[in-house]
Amino acid sequence: MSDSKQKPISAKETKRVYITKYALSSGIELRTAEVSEYGLWVKQLFSHFYLGKDAFENEADALADAEKRRVAKIASLQKQIGKMEKLKIRVIDNGN
Repeated sequence: MSDSKQKPISAKETKRVYITKYALSSGIELRTAEVSEYGLWVKQLFSHFYLGKDAFENEADALADAEKRRVAKIASLQKQIGKMEKLKIRVIDNGN
């Protein structure tokens, strides 16, 4: 292959993004991420994130997503509590 057909080597585009994936356990993190065809890569976390799903370009969107996650987690925990309140524990005789 001749040199004229090779793609030029360029620096990867980076963005400062708010990561909300772990907002309920460690808070929203502001990180520098490399933009790739698969999403955003954060070297320090060794993870990919998706813009608009678990990474946001502005603080307001990140806070809104974290609040959505908090409300969903509370609903999930309330459902689990309801199941535990209805649970009847009984002894099962296996004939041993």
